[in-house]
Amino acid sequence: MIHDVVIIGAGPAGLTAAIQLKRFGFEPLVVERRGIGGLALNANLVENYPGFPDGISGQELVRLFSQQVASMGINVIMKEAKQLIMHERHLSILTDIGILKARSVVVATGTLPKMLGVSGERQLRGRRIFYEVRDLPRLTCSATVSVIGGGDAAFDYALSVASQAGSVCLIFRNAKPRALDLLVSRVGQRDNIYLYPNRKVARFEVRNTKLVIETTRKAHGGTETNSVACDYALIAIGREANLELLGGAAINENDAVRHGVFFAGDVKRGSTGQVGIAVGDGLMAAENVARYLEDEGNT
Repeated sequence: MIHDVVIIGAGPAGLTAAIQLKRFGFEPLVVERRGIGGLALNANLVENYPGFPDGISGQELVRLFSQQVASMGINVIMKEAKQLIMHERHLSILTDIGILKARSVVVATGTLPKMLGVSGERQLRGRRIFYEVRDLPRLTCSATVSVIGGGDAAFDYALSVASQAGSVCLIFRNAKPRALDLLVSRVGQRDNIYLYPNRKVARFEVRNTKLVIETTRKAHGGTETNSVACDYALIAIGREANLELLGGAAINENDAVRHGVFFAGDVKRGSTGQVGIAVGDGLMAAENVARYLEDEGNT
């Protein structure tokens, strides 16, 4: 069987493309390795997406996305797409359950988190160190979480975690955060979030039952070393396009489009972290897919 269109990724971009293609009369197949929602699941509060005057939590928005996709009968399979191969007349998607064939593909694979690259990080990743809020183990009111990063994502993560954990330590390299003033203000209003500016993470290790984060900073003409003890760490220092399907190669969009491959969302634009931009990209990708399939059918 050759599908008209396979969409890889069930974040806002991929889901929007699927919804629009369904409206066009196609039967899109969505392939997702983790679950519907993508990075929207990490959002503490989405305030710039129209239709929600008081804002909406990322998890609630994803619940509505899931409800809409289900009501439209869009097929979403929870499998990992590992490689995309462009043939002359069709496309092959290698998955962990076999090969899918398609006339067109929307790549909406989003982004991958950047690592700090310090000692202990790789060994403790997935056990004590995480890169997304949704991956954290269930927290208790006695838990301490360190969030590393000074941008919007890190501050939003801290706000999300602060409602569940006993305390949150925000560790960042610069004297001032790079996050929106609105987020900085909200963090400042929480009495269980503590800021650690001018700190560079040097290493991670587990001592007794705690994750210990060793940091350095310049002080008095030299380097001062300090440690922060916590239960878990969340790293939010940036993300990069997830191009693993293409073997990590850079996107050549002109060549891809000739084969019926279209990109949407953060995989195309970099880590904007904006649901509205992803939705717009998904709509545009659906329009382009429909036009491509119509032209292919007429040749």
